[in-house]
Amino acid sequence: MDRFFLIAAYSDCAESGIYTYRFTAQNRLEKLDFTPLKGAGYLAKNRAGNRVLATCTLDDSTDGAALLSLDETGHLQLLDCAPTQGLSSCHIAFSLDEKFFYTANYRTGSLTEFRLDGDKIVQSQLICHAGCGTHPKRQEAPHIHYVQPTPDGNFIACVDLGLDAIDCYRFTQGKGISATDVKRSTIAPAGSGPRHLEFLNGHCAFLVNELANTVMMLDYLDGAFQVKRCLPTLPFALDCYTSKAGAIRLSVDHQMLAVSNRGVDSLVFYQVFPDGELAQRQFCYCGGKSPRDVNFLDGGKRFASADEFSEKVTFFTLTERGFEPDGNELTLPRPLCILPC
Repeated sequence: MDRFFLIAAYSDCAESGIYTYRFTAQNRLEKLDFTPLKGAGYLAKNRAGNRVLATCTLDDSTDGAALLSLDETGHLQLLDCAPTQGLSSCHIAFSLDEKFFYTANYRTGSLTEFRLDGDKIVQSQLICHAGCGTHPKRQEAPHIHYVQPTPDGNFIACVDLGLDAIDCYRFTQGKGISATDVKRSTIAPAGSGPRHLEFLNGHCAFLVNELANTVMMLDYLDGAFQVKRCLPTLPFALDCYTSKAGAIRLSVDHQMLAVSNRGVDSLVFYQVFPDGELAQRQFCYCGGKSPRDVNFLDGGKRFASADEFSEKVTFFTLTERGFEPDGNELTLPRPLCILPC
């Protein structure tokens, strides 16, 4: 069972920041802490669970990356913050050795590398993508939406929605990534708009495509991805002007995969087989508008949907019929990320 979970609320108001909640023995929500952070966006934690990364906003010229400490009570304390030199910094992740971390900067199509010197952030390098895709409005330029180390620790995988590509930058412990040693995997069909990845293990991954409203099963080997199969995230065909796929999350036991849809505001759950195959098990509405992020809680017994435009988080409990709303809701300004701790 999770100790608690964090929710990032993106806003310019005083309520913007990171909220810490837990479920009581009576299955009710209890607020443990609130840490103000302007434009709090995506969150990530280290393996020990005592450090948290967060994207944030600094000014009109750059977003920021924040490093915070996290104690056993759920209290967060800001340790350092640095500019990403990018805009719409929407994803953040530690390297496997946790001596570096990275941000994906959507609007500027760039990837920022930071080195950690104790609890201080040192910017290492900024890598800018170039080019465009086939979608006239959403792929007019690079749009990096995700960054994460590969399970083998040899690469930092970078998903570019604007270029229909996954770029894997060679990573060396103690040195970081090489801007020139990169392997590109092109995602077809063109115009899919890849958004986020989830690794099942060292050789299988799942990719959600925002523009195509699909989820793909991928083979992974040495910095390269190959599409095995593709499934829809909606029970009917729609384009991205009507609905677009959002988050993708894998349960802790790796037996269930969840994807959210924004527009047709809904959740789809897939059973995960050991060979990386998927089978849809449930489709349901999320209860709010634009589920930007979702996540499994309490080892998969609960589920949460951050419904960005209705400014609430809706909670579900696993039953024999699947995940069902359990009556718990939170009202927060533009919730963007849910992180169990």
